[in-house]
Amino acid sequence: MKNCETRWKKTGFIWGIYGLAVAVLCIYYSLKHLSFGVMPGRAAHLFSLLDKDILAVFEYFQIQPDHNVAYFIYCWLYGSFFREVFGMVLSPERIFKSIWAIMMCVPFVLVTLWSWKLYKKSALSFVAPWLFFYCTYPVSFAFRDECTWFMSWTVYTGFLLLCLLKQENGEIVPKGSMWIAMLLCIGWGNVGRLHASLGITCLLIFMLVLTCYRKGTFRHTGNHLKRLVVSIGVILSVYVSFTGIIPKLLYAAYGMEGTVNYQAVWHTMYIGLGWFNPPNDKKYKEDKSARCIVYNDSCAGHFVKSRDASVKYLSPEYMEILRHEIWRIMREEPRFFISSYSGKFMWILFEILRIHWKFMLFMIGWAGFHKWRGNSIQFSSKEIYFALVFLCFFDFSFPMIAVPRFTYMQGCLGAYAMLQFVFAMDLLRNVNVSKLSLLLARYDRNREG
Repeated sequence: MKNCETRWKKTGFIWGIYGLAVAVLCIYYSLKHLSFGVMPGRAAHLFSLLDKDILAVFEYFQIQPDHNVAYFIYCWLYGSFFREVFGMVLSPERIFKSIWAIMMCVPFVLVTLWSWKLYKKSALSFVAPWLFFYCTYPVSFAFRDECTWFMSWTVYTGFLLLCLLKQENGEIVPKGSMWIAMLLCIGWGNVGRLHASLGITCLLIFMLVLTCYRKGTFRHTGNHLKRLVVSIGVILSVYVSFTGIIPKLLYAAYGMEGTVNYQAVWHTMYIGLGWFNPPNDKKYKEDKSARCIVYNDSCAGHFVKSRDASVKYLSPEYMEILRHEIWRIMREEPRFFISSYSGKFMWILFEILRIHWKFMLFMIGWAGFHKWRGNSIQFSSKEIYFALVFLCFFDFSFPMIAVPRFTYMQGCLGAYAMLQFVFAMDLLRNVNVSKLSLLLARYDRNREG
C-alpha cells in the first residue's frame, strides 16, 4: 500500500512539472501576442499608491472608495515586495500581468493531476493541458483585464480541486493538502472580484452535505455531523478572510478604521438596467426616468446626489436609496424591468454560442460518429457534469445583475469551457488506438494496391 502511494506521489510530481512547463509556454505566448486590458481608473489608483507607505494607502481609500479595496492592498504589497527586495519598480500593468501569469499556472498543474487520477492513461495526461488551453483560450487568454479573470480562474481551480478531493466512492473528505488548497482558492478567488468564488463555495458545501446524507448522518447524529458543521464554518470564514478579515486586521494593526470592501449589489443592479444604452450618454442628467439609465458609475452617483447631496459614494445610505429606486421600477415599470433582464439573458446565450459554437459542433459530430459506428461511449461520473452545469447556471447571475459583457461573463464562460474540456477528454478516452492503427494500415494497403 505504501509502495502504491509513493508511486502515485512520484508520478503525480512528474505530471505536475509537465503541466507547469506547458503553462509557462502557453502564458508566454499569450503575454507576447495577445492584449491585456486595464481600466484607466484602476491603473491610476494603483500608480498613485506604489511609492507611498501603507498608512498613506489606507488614508487614500478612505477618501477614494472602491468596490474592492482589498485587491489594491494586495497589489500594493506585491509591488512593494519587488521594490524592497529586488529593487524593481513595477508598473500597474506589469503587476496585473504577473499576478495573472502566476495564478494561471495553477489550473494547468491541477488538470494534469486530475487527468492522471481519473483516466490512468499517460496519453490523456499528456494531451490534457494542451486541450485545457485550447478550450479556455477564448475566455481567459485571448483577452484579460486587471481583475475579472478571477471569476474564470476560480471556476477552473475550484472545480479541479473538488475533483481531486472527491474519493472513488464519491465522498468529499475535508482534510489533506487538497482541502487546504481548496480553502485558499475560495478565499483568494474573491480578491479580484467580490463573490467570484460564491458558486464553487455553494457547490462544495452541497457536496459535503451530500456526503453526510449518504453516510446516514442525519438519522444518527455523531462525529460526521460535527465535522460537517465545523467544515462549513471553516469554509465561510475563509470565504471572507482575504477580502474582509485580513485587511481589517491590517487596518487595526496601524490603529486605523476603514471600509475594506463595499457591497455594491444595488449600485450594479441599478446601472445594469440600462445596459443597452451607450455608457457615455449623458441624458440621465436631465431625465431621471428608468429608460435613461446607462451602465456608468456616474449615472447611479448622479441619481443619488439628486435625492440627497450629503450621501457618500458606496455608503450604506447610498445603497439604500438605490434599493428603493429599483423596487419602485419593479412595481411601477415592470415591462421595462422584464425587458431589460430578458434581453440580458438572450445576449448571454448568444455570446456563449458565438465563442464556443465551432468546438461544440465538432464534439457533437464526434459523439454522433461514435454512436453511428456502434461504439459505446464511457463518460465520467454524473457528479462531475452536475458540478459543471451548476456552475454554468450559477455564474449566469453576474452578467444578469451587471451587464452582459465579456468581462462579467468570465464565470459562466469559464464553466462552459470546462464542460467542453471534460466532454472532450471523455471522447478521447473512448478512442481505440489499436483500431485506428488498423484502419490507417488498411488505407495504406488500398492506396498501394
